[in-house]
Amino acid sequence: LPFKKKMHFNYRQWLIILFYLASSTKVRKVYPFVLSSCFLRKKPSFVHSNNLPTTVVWIEEAEDGFVDEDENLEKGEVCLKVLKAFANPGGRFLSAGALVKRPSSSVCDAWIADALPEDDSQAIVGPNLVFKGARQILDALFLFHLQQNNNSDDETSIIGALQTFVLQCGASIESECTCASFMAGQSRGFRPLKDQIRSDSIYVPSLYENNLEGFVFDVTDGKDLYYGNNSSLRNDSSKSNDNSAVANDISLLLPNEETIQRFTTKRYRYSNGD
Repeated sequence: LPFKKKMHFNYRQWLIILFYLASSTKVRKVYPFVLSSCFLRKKPSFVHSNNLPTTVVWIEEAEDGFVDEDENLEKGEVCLKVLKAFANPGGRFLSAGALVKRPSSSVCDAWIADALPEDDSQAIVGPNLVFKGARQILDALFLFHLQQNNNSDDETSIIGALQTFVLQCGASIESECTCASFMAGQSRGFRPLKDQIRSDSIYVPSLYENNLEGFVFDVTDGKDLYYGNNSSLRNDSSKSNDNSAVANDISLLLPNEETIQRFTTKRYRYSNGD
């Protein structure tokens, strides 16, 4: 990973990094030892056992009052959808997310965070599960927003839907309460808004009223991540828990390359020699 400075990660964060690397087809070809060397030191054959229980990750609508209007929302904000992710056995709470519309604006923030263990029994939830739960929540909120704001008769509407969806999941992998959520956003092609408005993209700073915190969907690179995910999962029922149906619906809504180029703002960068 191209870290620019020395970072210190705890055990949970390293597991998430390794899972993220191992989940990439390109990286697996280069680093086939990532999982085997770190997790299967004594019995490499264990992973091939047919007796391993299947872990299911799913999401549900959160209970009423989970997001408190007085304590969790700013004046004028509207909570549009709230989700929680769980895993069996026992319905272990993994992560939660809420889609919140900004006051007097069409911009919506998708707030996603990892669930902190309340006791020692919950502490055994692996980072891979939290990552999967956070990504399912992200996909569900993203799809909901795109469907609510897309008009099939107007190709500009899908551009507007992408521009008004901002992911809020912490600033880096170092955050204890958003570590897995941050990696989920990275795996789906969400990049810092500050970077997107400085490069050639569909994003314009005036839409965000000087609030440039968060991540937006890199429509050029992110499309490949959704399409690539679906091509490997579409005919594999054993991976149905990875939210492939929702990812497929998202990929069908994303604009084509011609539309992207038409709405891309070109930003000129000058070198010292110019």
